[in-house]
Amino acid sequence: MFDDDTITLTVRKTANSDVAFSKTAENGVINLVPTDTKSLTTGNYVYDIQLTTFGGNIYTIVPISNFEIGEEVTQ
Repeated sequence: MFDDDTITLTVRKTANSDVAFSKTAENGVINLVPTDTKSLTTGNYVYDIQLTTFGGNIYTIVPISNFEIGEEVTQ
């Protein structure tokens, strides 16, 4: 990986629906924080992670997978 490469996590309700949220890695790490999912309803979603190289090539490095947003007990 080069400094100009980008790794992006994209979450959707279904593979073809609008993006629920996305995050770009910083120093190779994707950090999720409560505000990322605060506006989303609980339930099942899907995600993938893509690498976009400095040359513009796009690779799906984590294929479509399940992503679950659960209920919070302590608020």
